[in-house]
Amino acid sequence: MTTAAPPPASELAYLVARARIQDLLARCFVSLDRGDFATLRSCFVPEATFTQAGVAGPPGRDDIVERLRAAANVQDPPNGRRSYHFLVDQTLQVQGESATSEAYASAHLVLSRDEGLLLRTQGLRIRDDLVLRRGRWYIRHREQIIDWERDDPVTLPVRTRRRASP
Repeated sequence: MTTAAPPPASELAYLVARARIQDLLARCFVSLDRGDFATLRSCFVPEATFTQAGVAGPPGRDDIVERLRAAANVQDPPNGRRSYHFLVDQTLQVQGESATSEAYASAHLVLSRDEGLLLRTQGLRIRDDLVLRRGRWYIRHREQIIDWERDDPVTLPVRTRRRASP
């Protein structure tokens, strides 16, 4: 019986970096959808920049969190304003302590409007420049491109409270 030689250390480091970056990007969406803005903030370096739908905002992760919060309309998630993001196809290049990523995503946002609740569905591309600092990956710049979107009336009631566990 023969055993395969372990991959070179450089390959293992590359795979670990990819896994940690993928975790970071998923954590961004999960924290936004849960309204956990402290965790969302921790995904970005303090001087991070963000371009959303072609509009560049001022540098700083606090501004980024506020812009994402407003766009996802999740100021008060327990009262039924929700967002759901799904990260799908992703390309990722890692070179030392820098990396770039481009991912397709879909966003599903329940929005309150004067005429009632709307479901906004968006097809997104997310481009990230990432940096490794003190052993942890962070987003240095994010560009969010809206490829398409549509609004539909919500025809079913939106539950605003979670059911108690049996």
